[in-house]
Amino acid sequence: MNNFIQRALTGSLFVLGIVFLLQYGSDWSVHLLLAAITAGCMHEYNKLIGLNSKWLRAASLLGVLLFVFADFTPRDQWSLMGGMSLLVLVVFSLQVISKENPLEHFARIFLGVAYIAFPMYSVHSLMYTDNLILGLFILVWTSDTGAYLSGKWLGKHKLLPSVSPGKTWEGLIGGTILTMAVALVLSNWTQAHGSHLVHFLNISPVKAVVWGLGVAVSGTLGDLFESRLKRMAGVKDSGSIFPGHGGFLDRFDAFLFAALFTKAIFQGPLAIF
Repeated sequence: MNNFIQRALTGSLFVLGIVFLLQYGSDWSVHLLLAAITAGCMHEYNKLIGLNSKWLRAASLLGVLLFVFADFTPRDQWSLMGGMSLLVLVVFSLQVISKENPLEHFARIFLGVAYIAFPMYSVHSLMYTDNLILGLFILVWTSDTGAYLSGKWLGKHKLLPSVSPGKTWEGLIGGTILTMAVALVLSNWTQAHGSHLVHFLNISPVKAVVWGLGVAVSGTLGDLFESRLKRMAGVKDSGSIFPGHGGFLDRFDAFLFAALFTKAIFQGPLAIF
């Protein structure tokens, strides 16, 4: 199958599936979606860093999932600490009998926690804010598409060729402008709710523009970070589960960093906008 057609088909099914789950699925379906993304990203990250022990992989995966779903319990702070405590205990215990460098593995595993668990926890904590997760996905997809098309048509100046040769400043600027525009549209979009209309996202135009700007820039940083990991590991793609698109990290690299910015602007220090 032609690579372009394969990418288009996979991308379309991917987008439609996520939109359907977020719009029409139950809370449990959203939980399962976030769990699948978290598990898939952590599994691929463990492969990229060369974590060969199946026990360490299982421990890191369990710890990350407990971290992400901490606020699913009435005592979220205890679940959060419990997940991290279990991860620390298991990793240290396994390293006692390991012949490999324990500090190196420990550092790499907890980089994975920061890289994957923090963003996915941020997404999970935002799931009860109307359409916010769907809006985040839309903005990330918009940024990716805008950057790709702008770079293809106008790209001349490389952004960071030593890490990602295909990215250009023109692509970044074009993707950012389009993402800000779409965020502004979403902030003014209304949809039927019973007998009256409600906003898709109940945010001000200023906040929408700042959100779009932050998603585009942070998403690009996430893409570059994952590209750096792949270069260090000597691989082209993090996985192959999505034909024509690679693995989980290839699909969600920008989303992970953009999720952190979204958390900051809606429920963090940047919520002043």
